[in-house]
Amino acid sequence: MSLLNELKYFRNFKLLASDFISLAQEIIPDKVIFINYLDNIRQVTLKVSNHDQAVNVIESTLIPVDQAICNQIDYQNRTPLILEDIKNANLPEKVMSTVENLNIGSYLGIPIVLENGQKFGALCVVDEGTSKFNEREISLLEKLVRLFSYYIELESIAYKDTLTGLYNATFFKNYYKNQRPENGALFMIDLDDFKTVNDTHGHHFGNKILKTLGQKLLSVSNKYPDSVAIRLGGDEFLLIIPNLSKRTELERLANQLVNLLSVWTPLLEANTLTASIGVIRYDNVDYDGFVSLMNNVDVALYNAKKQGKNRASIFE
Repeated sequence: MSLLNELKYFRNFKLLASDFISLAQEIIPDKVIFINYLDNIRQVTLKVSNHDQAVNVIESTLIPVDQAICNQIDYQNRTPLILEDIKNANLPEKVMSTVENLNIGSYLGIPIVLENGQKFGALCVVDEGTSKFNEREISLLEKLVRLFSYYIELESIAYKDTLTGLYNATFFKNYYKNQRPENGALFMIDLDDFKTVNDTHGHHFGNKILKTLGQKLLSVSNKYPDSVAIRLGGDEFLLIIPNLSKRTELERLANQLVNLLSVWTPLLEANTLTASIGVIRYDNVDYDGFVSLMNNVDVALYNAKKQGKNRASIFE
């Protein structure tokens, strides 16, 4: 799941974004101020200040990243982009086209980057005409952006499992109550005889196995838009793949997961560890229906264990 979609689960993000914009306006009044999210594909405008300028920046607007002025910021060095007269700036043709459509004459972009180096986007200050941005204003906005990035990190950490980096049970509780996809498939995964691994090699080694399992699930999840990999607890995991409904595709992915989770070299040279998987499809379910799905996928997992483990069982 992208960080953009993750924002839906953050507490009071819209309120914080409004306060963030208001504080920025205290520093630089009479300008149009907005927050842009940016990844390798798109730029999305999350929040825009109230203004009476002819600047055409609108919330929820999405444009390709190669057309985005925020993409010109040096995120690696976390350096603000200052363009006091855009008409005389040396920008790519596609970006200049965007600037003209937005009717922007000057631009200040403060990069929003998380502590781990992940790019979030930018705090943008624009005017329909040319502008001067002084060092004090820029310095204060940079400090404000650091506070905003701390909030993003803390919210993200609250929903992540510290060992595997996957989403945790707290995230899942909010997910199935509020933002579950209308259709798709659930894969409940449980390692076979994991207690034996812990007893033989110790819990520290067992944690290495769980961390590797998390990486394996992420490698699968990243191939499916808006999919979610979750550690429910212990050695029990959940993979949610939206828009996966064809039986053949379901079986193919289930078998792929079984094979993926039966190879553990170099951690376990003999590859004696396997996993059992319960699978269920769903379509247009409400909250109560999603709760029933969880019960039924658990039954499917039990059947996989009962049938000899190291296999997937699809609930019909």
